[in-house]
Amino acid sequence: MSEEMGALLRRWKAQRAEERLAFGPAYDDEGWICAEADGSPIQPDTLSGRFRALERRAGVPHRGLHACRHTHAEMALAGGVRLDVVSRQLGHASIAITADVYGHPDEQAAALAAERFGAILTTGGMTADGD
Repeated sequence: MSEEMGALLRRWKAQRAEERLAFGPAYDDEGWICAEADGSPIQPDTLSGRFRALERRAGVPHRGLHACRHTHAEMALAGGVRLDVVSRQLGHASIAITADVYGHPDEQAAALAAERFGAILTTGGMTADGD
């Protein structure tokens, strides 16, 4: 987890503690990150509806909340995160599932791979950036 994400989650935790105190003994603390004001879990249809409303307000085409998962996976892979790491983040049973769903052809990645492999062949070692 990045430092930024850790800081964000710490702020969220502090905010939830304030909400818990304000709500009182009826607060339903099950530890959910996406929770209602009383701490209870947000129902999936409710969360999807709220996301759709945000899409409308932002004026973006409807893609749905699940599209965020796809965006994360595609951006991580395009950014060089290893397939096995992305697969674990997504909770896939195998990297084959991740590769089948998100392994789109990428000309830029193919060119970089060829360049790096060429550097290994000509220098007998790794590239300057350690890859």
